[in-house]
Amino acid sequence: MYFKVRQSVERSIFILLLMGMVFPLAGQDTYGQLLQQGQIFFRQKQYEKAAEMYKKAVELDKDRADAHLWLGYLNYYLKKYDDAQQCFADVLEKQPNNLEAHYYAGICDRERARFMDPVRRTFTWNDAEEHFQKIIEIDSTYMEVFNEFAKLELYRENYKKAIELGLRQIHIKPNAINPSLDIFRYYDFYLAYGEKGVFKSFDDTDGVQLEWLRKRHSVYDRFFLGEKYRRLGEFAEADSILSELLQEDLPISKVPVYLSRVRLYYETGRDEEAEKDYWDALKSVRSYHELRFIYDDLKYLMTDADLKTSFPNLNKIQEFYERFWTKRNPFPGAKVNMRLAEHYRRLIKAERDYRWDGVRLLVTDPDISGVLKFPAVYYQNDRLNDKGFIYVRYGPPDQVATFLGDRTASNESWLYYETFMNPRLIFHFEIHEYGEPNAWRLVPAPSNPQMVETRLGWDPQLDAYYMAQTELDRQSALSEVRIESRQMVHEALNKERALSIKNMRTINYTMNIVNFLDDLNENYYEIFIGVPKDNLFGGRNTNDTLQIETGYAVQDTSLHLIQKEYHTKKLLNSDSTYFYNNQLLDVYRTYNDLNTFYVSTHVLDEDTLALGGYRVKIKSNPFSQSDLSVSDLLLAYDIAPTDKVDAFTRNGLRVMPNPSRRFNRDQLVYVYYEIYHLDNQDGLAEYTIDQKVEPQEESKGIFGTIAGLFSASNKKTISISKNYQSSEPRAFEYTAFDFKDWEAGRLRITITVTDKNTGKSAQSSTIFNLQ
Repeated sequence: MYFKVRQSVERSIFILLLMGMVFPLAGQDTYGQLLQQGQIFFRQKQYEKAAEMYKKAVELDKDRADAHLWLGYLNYYLKKYDDAQQCFADVLEKQPNNLEAHYYAGICDRERARFMDPVRRTFTWNDAEEHFQKIIEIDSTYMEVFNEFAKLELYRENYKKAIELGLRQIHIKPNAINPSLDIFRYYDFYLAYGEKGVFKSFDDTDGVQLEWLRKRHSVYDRFFLGEKYRRLGEFAEADSILSELLQEDLPISKVPVYLSRVRLYYETGRDEEAEKDYWDALKSVRSYHELRFIYDDLKYLMTDADLKTSFPNLNKIQEFYERFWTKRNPFPGAKVNMRLAEHYRRLIKAERDYRWDGVRLLVTDPDISGVLKFPAVYYQNDRLNDKGFIYVRYGPPDQVATFLGDRTASNESWLYYETFMNPRLIFHFEIHEYGEPNAWRLVPAPSNPQMVETRLGWDPQLDAYYMAQTELDRQSALSEVRIESRQMVHEALNKERALSIKNMRTINYTMNIVNFLDDLNENYYEIFIGVPKDNLFGGRNTNDTLQIETGYAVQDTSLHLIQKEYHTKKLLNSDSTYFYNNQLLDVYRTYNDLNTFYVSTHVLDEDTLALGGYRVKIKSNPFSQSDLSVSDLLLAYDIAPTDKVDAFTRNGLRVMPNPSRRFNRDQLVYVYYEIYHLDNQDGLAEYTIDQKVEPQEESKGIFGTIAGLFSASNKKTISISKNYQSSEPRAFEYTAFDFKDWEAGRLRITITVTDKNTGKSAQSSTIFNLQ
């Protein structure tokens, strides 16, 4: 996914390429032909051949600058900054005031210095500054020179100076894309780290920053004043500033303002408002470059396939984000998207505790042998250390271990227990002895076997590494650990843990889905949920209350959200209003014309965040529009005629469903069903209903596979046949069965209807448990 905006210098290169040639090639001499051929290869991404053409042109005429420039462009584009800088230096020897050469030479010096030792870095950055100052002296409007200079000051940790240069660039070129994005980065670094050499003598660094921002009046200063308050936990002040900005017609993008308030609301438990702000942020996007703000919050969760996705327009990108979060939400019918809320809570902590913006040098990589191989998404992370990256994907670890000892690297390992969605995962982190503080990097195994002492029992291979008696055994065990870790890390970085489930209480409940036909002959499904009262109020006092949410969602096979609905109820332990047979019962109705779809349901205790959920796959089997049909059978605790109309009323009957499909033998088993398309052309439909009950052998089928053939036992069965008449083409029937003399076990009820006027028959059956 290409959300990062290409740097202006790279865009300019391609503008030159699209123009064919920017240099006059009078007569198309050999020199000009070589340059033109080099450009063709450049456009075709045949970079070696392009370089060959440019080098031939250089050899042909060393005094002309054109080939040096193009070779410099190519090396710059390939991030070969040393080679590129030399090319631009060659141009400047011939043309000391060549602005393009100064521009690119300054950028190359700035970038290559990051990989140098401190002394050389200082001198090289000074060279970069001289190039930028030279351009400003000649033409301060040239390209985006102030913004490139600002990036240099960012690297130097002169954040306030970077801000001033960035703002000056925006003043000169208010419509330039990169400066309008980069300015947020400059302010962000200032808030995160302060000003080098200034705050070290102050105890109140936050106060100094607040005072500086208050004295300034640009829209950026106002926004980051609100953001600073948010980071300090002064949420009322932050909310006031951010909300005021969002009500104004701003000269800057509102997306980062919305996303700041998204964080604020999630931090303060205002999940519904936070989610609304998130979608408002997405809706407020008016240009592709604004998506960088959305993308920067999301990139840690993307897969390599996501990164390759391309879009023809902004609407498709917005659809992608909606689908992205819906697919990851384990409870899509809930009031709020729990996965989105979980992501931002993790991201907030990671930005606070695991921030690291340093250069990932090979020389300071504790995985010195390069054992671990990462998917492309790993390299999108430029804001967090590896602990933060894992935290955003998997949440807090179930166990943390570290080893403190002489001459051992800073180390920590995280263990995530196996769940029904994820295998057991172990991540090892270390900081290289020459690494920066907080520069935690993933390693395949603890670098010292002594470290495993605090991880014993986590993994047999790790234990073997620790307990090895000889160096040969130790190296053999270490090799096994590395192989295992390499595979595990690569797979884990393409997955995630949707919710942090540590210490989470699970609400067990049952559900049942039944298919009917409405008065307009449209198929619909009723979804019944039953939650045992003990699962909600177990161990609580009589006067305790709970705020309970139930809900459902329908998704297609690509997990696009089709429908959702939820109900919230405030329950009092001593009040039985919402309970029947010691169960909280709820029902939903859904229409859709999909052949195959998913139904997800959930139950959430909003006070303690205890929850439970199901997702089942449904293959539609629609009723005929004209032939005799019988609905699915609805099992119930009780059915009785009623004048009352509520969610459980059906055609003059109050049907209290039993979603569990379990009945005690001393209970009556009620069955409700509907008959469609009886032949009543002469004003009277006559039909026979045959009811059969027979035991079933135990099945290993999963929940949701509730129909099909099962082998019958030799135990007793029930068969009842009765004749009926109706003046309507539809009939609504129910039956009560008494099984007190039967043995416990699985039973199948089959209803067969035969239309005497046509001789046609239709059948429906279901299975339940007698206990």
